Amino acid sequence: MGNIKNIVYKAIANSPQLLTLFVGSYFSGNLWIYLFFTYFKKSSKGKSIIDTFMGRITLGLFWFIIFYLPIYFFKYGINDTNGDNLLSIIYITVLSGGFFQAAILFISTIRDKG
Repeated sequence: MGNIKNIVYKAIANSPQLLTLFVGSYFSGNLWIYLFFTYFKKSSKGKSIIDTFMGRITLGLFWFIIFYLPIYFFKYGINDTNGDNLLSIIYITVLSGGFFQAAILFISTIRDKG
């Protein structure tokens, strides 16, 4: 298992797009955890499995996949899976996902105060 982690860490360190994706995913996952435990779940019975470091990254990656797939299919088509194309739209995916997530946070905060 340690060897796989080293390979993943090296790939992230060598690619600014992957570094952006994983840092953005961590912050996105933190925001989803905050939204969930603050506005939707009223009782806290302890730490859940998604309330861990890897759980937050995974939650953020799922959120970004929702934006990534339509952008990729619109730009490159469904049959083109080139590695450079996969990495080329990560920045716009993180920006658009972060924008919509901030809008959801804003609406949740306004709704809760009203």
